[in-house]
Amino acid sequence: MRNISVIYKISFLLLIITLIPLVIMSFYILSDFPVLKKQIDNASLSLQSESEERFQSVADIAIKNSKETLDAQSEKIIRIRLLEISKQISEFMRGVEDDTLLLAELPQDVQTYLSFVSTKKKSVWFDRDTYAVLPVYSELSFIGTDGLEIIKIRNGSLRYDYLDLSKDKNLEFKARASPGGEIVNYFKEGMKLRKGEVYVSHIEGRILNITEAHAGNKNPRGKYTHGVQRFVTPVYRDGEKIGIIMLGLDTIHVLEYMQHIRPLDYERLPLTDLLSGDYLAMVDDEGWLLHPKQYFSKGYDEKGELVPAISEDNFEEYNRSGLFPMHIPSSKILWGESGDEYMKRIMNSLYVTGEGDFYSEQVLEEKTKVAIWVPITYGREYDDRVANMKRGYGFLFASSEWPVFYQSSAVLGDIIKNESVNLSSELRETGRMIAGSIDQSARQIFNKIPLILILITAMTLVFLFAGTYWIIRPVRTITAGAKAIGEGILEHRINITSRDELGELANSFNTMASELQSKAVSMRRKTQELSALYTIAKTVSQSLDLKEMLQGTLETVLKITGADSGIINLMEEGSLRLVVHKGVSQKFADAARILKIGTGVSWSAVELRKPVAMDLSQHPNPELIPLLEEEGVISIASMPILFKDKMLGTMNIYYRTAHAFSQEELELFASIGNELGVAVENARLFSELELHDKTIEALYVIDRVVSQTLDLESILNAALSKALEVTETEAGAIYLLEEDSETLYMKNHSGISQELVEVTSKLKVGQGVSGMAV
Repeated sequence: MRNISVIYKISFLLLIITLIPLVIMSFYILSDFPVLKKQIDNASLSLQSESEERFQSVADIAIKNSKETLDAQSEKIIRIRLLEISKQISEFMRGVEDDTLLLAELPQDVQTYLSFVSTKKKSVWFDRDTYAVLPVYSELSFIGTDGLEIIKIRNGSLRYDYLDLSKDKNLEFKARASPGGEIVNYFKEGMKLRKGEVYVSHIEGRILNITEAHAGNKNPRGKYTHGVQRFVTPVYRDGEKIGIIMLGLDTIHVLEYMQHIRPLDYERLPLTDLLSGDYLAMVDDEGWLLHPKQYFSKGYDEKGELVPAISEDNFEEYNRSGLFPMHIPSSKILWGESGDEYMKRIMNSLYVTGEGDFYSEQVLEEKTKVAIWVPITYGREYDDRVANMKRGYGFLFASSEWPVFYQSSAVLGDIIKNESVNLSSELRETGRMIAGSIDQSARQIFNKIPLILILITAMTLVFLFAGTYWIIRPVRTITAGAKAIGEGILEHRINITSRDELGELANSFNTMASELQSKAVSMRRKTQELSALYTIAKTVSQSLDLKEMLQGTLETVLKITGADSGIINLMEEGSLRLVVHKGVSQKFADAARILKIGTGVSWSAVELRKPVAMDLSQHPNPELIPLLEEEGVISIASMPILFKDKMLGTMNIYYRTAHAFSQEELELFASIGNELGVAVENARLFSELELHDKTIEALYVIDRVVSQTLDLESILNAALSKALEVTETEAGAIYLLEEDSETLYMKNHSGISQELVEVTSKLKVGQGVSGMAV
């Protein structure tokens, strides 16, 4: 060392001083790049995992609440529908009962009986274009006390092949509750009755196999059984029993109440869609079916003997022959192992109580089905005169499959899951791009190390200071940025001070951070939109009262959008009528009560059939601007309320500060309008159903009064009372036309003052509303 020049020593020292920092710096670079890459990967995976969890959580909550809401609403609607049909069947049976008692009072005359049968007819709908008016009664007989037929009418024609019905062998059908049971002879049962009592047999008809029987759209050209249900009552003359009347009901008219109905569709269908599993059927009080698939119904063979129900013992034989008569307590083989508890409930209702509706779920033919059962109360109500049906006529049940209940919630779940999958895929691709960019930048740095070593002597001091400034600090800055991203600070950006490899790396980092932030913002926005729609869907499903539901929805939308006030208008006779409002003055509400065609932003939304948003200065009707200025309105948005292609109304929201409407907000407004359209239509359908039930009930009462009395005063009083009840009015009157055909006189009135009665007791034709109506 003593012989070496000082300059070399200095150079050597400078070289050592330079190499040591170079080695140290290279070590840090080599160690920091993997850390940086790992932190970016971890941040990407963490964000991906969190987004998937949040989407899954939203999907689970949305599907769960949607299912619960649909369960409750669908079950309620089906139960109301079944109760309505059950009431119709009961009233129809009471009408047959009244006809039977009327015949017992008429003379035993052939022409009277033939005329009676020929006038009692009802329409039957066979398919889309085929109707037939068929006799209600296929049989009518007067039988003496000795059992011999005296008058015999079959299918509208007089017959002379009289039989002694006191002998069971002469019965067309040896009626039994089960194949081993005793024969029930309707003549003998009728002879046990007192005056005014009625015996009603069970449905009896020929057995049909699966190839020949009508079965809705499965076999629309098949045969109907045209079974008979006999109504029997004793005939008395001068206090002495002289025989019995037997009136035979064609049971196709009972089947007509069920075979055009699908539980969740209020429209009647030409043919029941039995292939879908959604249909109605009936079980009598002995457990036998009357089913749209006619081969499931109870039947008798050519000898008049009851065909046993399908069971485990005869299943193979019946399956080959195509016979499937079903008796609920006996035919357990068709219900599977899961049907035991279900059978107990049915048998308890049939044989013990005879009342009480209930809901059931089970797996049939590898499909999950639900059934709602309601009793048919004919026979056990206080004014029924049936002597043998104290538990009631039977049960009406609706069958449906789970996919029909949950279709909308499943679609919502699929949409959310698809969004989650797409976002996760985009995040993974972004992570791969960033990792590739880091690897490429690292390779570029490493390739320049030999050149740095060659120039190290000349640039020792420069490299010592400049290296620290230009290399170490940017790397530390990028590492700090990666840590910030890993901690969730997605708005963090690196200040780019150069265009070299580290500058490119910093630029790549910033690009990655921007994309992650954009994806996170997009995810939060979509989550907020889905949460908003879920909140609105939950609000509209809480009540079927139209005004209450609309008020709650308006308040929810104002809260979600941050608007200051709003109104909801519904379409009514070509105009928009204000129904509910929030945050506006009464003066504004009165002025906007009726919006005629072309008035206001609402009609712009109606005409365009999509949301419209604008500032007050852009309002299409300048004459309305002062009224809006009094309310402090600056920005306006109007969204149409649509159900399918039907325009139901609009919702307007107002901001008292300037608001720029984004495309995402307008899309959210459109979704809100569609969601609200479904709710408005459901509420209207529910209101129409309630009014329909009231109308049917009123007509039933009036029909009962007309059939029970000939007193005009009683009939008119009943008609006026029920008319006021159905129309929800407080007063009314009935006018009759005098023989001169020019004067109306008040026959009945209710809720009208005596002064008004005196003034309007008589009216000329053409005078007043009543006169104009005539």
